[in-house]
Amino acid sequence: MDDAVKQFAGYVSEASGGAAAAGSTEDAVRWLKAAYLMQLANNVVYQTPSGFLTKDHSSGQDIKYLRDVFRDKSGTCIDLAITYAALAESVGLQANLMVVPGHTFAAIRLPGGDLLPVENTGLGGSNQRLNFEQAVEIGAKNFRKYLDEGLYYLVNVEEQWTVGRVPNPELQALNVDFLEKSGIKRLGGLQTHSD
Repeated sequence: MDDAVKQFAGYVSEASGGAAAAGSTEDAVRWLKAAYLMQLANNVVYQTPSGFLTKDHSSGQDIKYLRDVFRDKSGTCIDLAITYAALAESVGLQANLMVVPGHTFAAIRLPGGDLLPVENTGLGGSNQRLNFEQAVEIGAKNFRKYLDEGLYYLVNVEEQWTVGRVPNPELQALNVDFLEKSGIKRLGGLQTHSD
C-alpha cells in the first residue's frame, strides 16, 4: 500500500465517478477500466525488461517499486501487472497475477466471483496501445490458453501477503505532490461507460 498507489487510486476513483469498486461487478469493471484508462492517458507504457543471468544461469529480471513505475511512466509486464493488481487491492478487489512462460498479467476477481484478466502490456508504446476492451479480450484469450495448456501459476496476491512470503518494504513516505511532480495528471470524468 505505497503512498503512490493510494494517490493514484484516488485519482481513479474520482475519474470513475466515485464507483464503489467492491460493491458490484458493474462498479468494479467501471473502476478497473478507469484505472487502465488513467494509465493510458498519463502515457504509462510497457518497457522491455533488461534481464540478467542468475548464478544458476537462469534468467532474472529487475522489478520496480510501484512509485518508480509512476515516476518513470513505464514498466515491464511484471511491473505493470503488479501495479494494476495493487490498484485493484487498494479498493477492496482480490488481485491475482497470472504468471506464464515469459509473461505476467493481472487477473482481478470481480464481486460476482468471475476473474477479469487484463493484458497490462496493452498500455504499449505510441503505436501499439490497446483500449480497455481490447486489453480484456486479449487477457481473457491468453488466460484460457494457458489454463488449457496447464502452463501457469495463478498467484493470489493477498494470500502471498498472509503466508509471509512477500515482505512489506519499508519505503520512505512520499510528498502529497509526488504524482503531480512525476507528471501524472488527474483526469476527472474518463469515459468508462459503453455508450
